[in-house]
Amino acid sequence: MSFRFLHAADLHLDSPLRNVANYDGAPFERLRDATREAFAQLVELALAQDVAFVLLAGDLYDRECRDWQTPLFLRGQLGLLAEAGIRTFVVQGNHDHAGQRLSKAYRQQLPEEVHLFSARSPETVVIEELNVAIHGQSHATRSVGEDLARSFPPPVSGCLNLGLLHCNLAGSSGHGNYAPTSAAVLAEKGYDYWALGHIHARRVLREGSTTIVYPGNLQGRHARETGPKGCVLVEVQHGSVSEIEFVALDRVRWEHLVVDAAAEDLATPEDCIHAAAEAVLEAQTSAGRPLVARVTLRGETPAHDGLVLRSEHWSHALRDALVARTGEQACLEELRLETTPPGTSDSDAEERPDTDALRALLDHALLERAWARVADDLAAPFRDLPPVPEDSGAPPAFDPSDPEDRARLLGEVRSFIDAALRDPRSFSPPDS
Repeated sequence: MSFRFLHAADLHLDSPLRNVANYDGAPFERLRDATREAFAQLVELALAQDVAFVLLAGDLYDRECRDWQTPLFLRGQLGLLAEAGIRTFVVQGNHDHAGQRLSKAYRQQLPEEVHLFSARSPETVVIEELNVAIHGQSHATRSVGEDLARSFPPPVSGCLNLGLLHCNLAGSSGHGNYAPTSAAVLAEKGYDYWALGHIHARRVLREGSTTIVYPGNLQGRHARETGPKGCVLVEVQHGSVSEIEFVALDRVRWEHLVVDAAAEDLATPEDCIHAAAEAVLEAQTSAGRPLVARVTLRGETPAHDGLVLRSEHWSHALRDALVARTGEQACLEELRLETTPPGTSDSDAEERPDTDALRALLDHALLERAWARVADDLAAPFRDLPPVPEDSGAPPAFDPSDPEDRARLLGEVRSFIDAALRDPRSFSPPDS
């Protein structure tokens, strides 16, 4: 017997897509509806491929639902599958866990063709006509610390055995360590396929005869969730998984583009901005959908001083260029400058000996010590603000506790001051 099924996870319906409104020229309406549109695309794919069933591995919602709009949308889409005779199997994750206010009431409204796995203990559902056994368990609370996979039942003899779980495999970074487990634990269960959720990057692992898959999330939500996002279409032949195909469903794509500013023809800031715009336009054409880009200009270039001394101007120039050429098809999230000036000659240094002491003050270690002194004062205004829920959208644009973010900021400060020292006449401070 041959059939197909879909495996998706981390829908994060109505995710706020934090900071989107700050991006000049951003396709705001498209971004706001992107998570819903991506799921609607998944439903259309399921219908077009005539799949036998759909597996959803947690985090269907982005957080506690404040009204019925999100559940009603989800119910409507699942209803389309039900009308076509396609069953859906769902586990809840850390974002849509069973302890949420609307969870119990909403469970009573699901179509009969939708099975929501219990959070109390693992369950097994057997689809007899397909010889398929699906084992799953939902999260009871937001922070599940135990390895849920260990208590899953043994495989059902004579069936294709599928495990459905929202979990963190082997301590994957960047996500909460909820329901932590390992590939070895999953393989020991003897299942044919583990349909996982929680990690937003697509991963396909094989441990012996067991296939372990994270499909990634359906829609990138911020600049660290780049590249194609979607689900996997799984082909089953003669009782075994024969093929796993990724299908992109994202409605807006995020990319991080690095432009080589050291190219010979990039002698001015205008040249660099033009090259950056061309790189974004090429990426958008390749993606075939609206694109939000983080652009890094990198390399040794004579345009360095002009770029860093007027960085905001050039950011706006790049945003304006993209809007002018594409409307809402391509926009800039952030322009980062990792350029360096061409090497200065010894004679230049002799002509400006007074700058040596000033440049010494820009030593990274000294800047770190200065940062340590002011960090507490800088953090003070934020202490009384409510905490941002973990994994609730885009990470902060700047996190003072992150060594990489701090090093980047200090590098930008050093680069700016160093450029001003090389040619004070080129630096015009803002009007007071």
